[in-house]
Amino acid sequence: SLIIFALAFYCYRYCFSYSLTPTAVLAMGASMSNTGFIGTAVLSLLMGSHAAIYISLTLILENLLILALVLALAEAGQQEQQQVWVLLQKTAQNLLKKPVIIAIIWGMSCILLDIRLPTLVDQSLALLGKTASPLALFVIGGSLVGMGMSALNLQSGLLVAFKVILMPLLIYCLLRILPDVSQEMLYAGTILAALPMPIAFGIFGQAYGLNERALTPLMLSTILGFVGISSLIMLWW
Repeated sequence: SLIIFALAFYCYRYCFSYSLTPTAVLAMGASMSNTGFIGTAVLSLLMGSHAAIYISLTLILENLLILALVLALAEAGQQEQQQVWVLLQKTAQNLLKKPVIIAIIWGMSCILLDIRLPTLVDQSLALLGKTASPLALFVIGGSLVGMGMSALNLQSGLLVAFKVILMPLLIYCLLRILPDVSQEMLYAGTILAALPMPIAFGIFGQAYGLNERALTPLMLSTILGFVGISSLIMLWW
């Protein structure tokens, strides 16, 4: 993710001369997958409950590393006069408001402190967990309503290529080279990398004034991403 982020950041910052804030947001679109919604739905169907391992690890890195980096750079681009400590404080506050971050902190705390949930609570959460996949696909479908392709150009096409072509190729090659990587991890990692951009990319794009420059790549990556992961599933499963 960091390699793709750095490549996209360099490309949009120095080749297309974007300012710091939009560059950071666009680099997020290139290097972050829709793991929480589509990844949960797809991997759960393929691997069952075992998919939670790969999804959790990916969400931790995406939210605590990539998202924190994007927030820090985006805020730095808008408020260049502020001190580094103030920017870091604002980034931490924004992260701690995200439900995914809160869930990760609570989950890791329970593991580290060896806290066992009451049986009734555990069973209730398990039932809710089983609804995640169909609800995720429903939300993705609803979120595409109203999106257009009005800003389709070289820059948005390149951003989509970073996400749905270059990132899965890079992850596949890295996992093939690294030692002690199982075939399941290779397949799961590549599919997660081939997922479309997250819905949060569109939200960040609107918040920081990118609008169609973010929504158009998001729409296109969702269409092409589904084609890509469907092809991988047909090939491997």
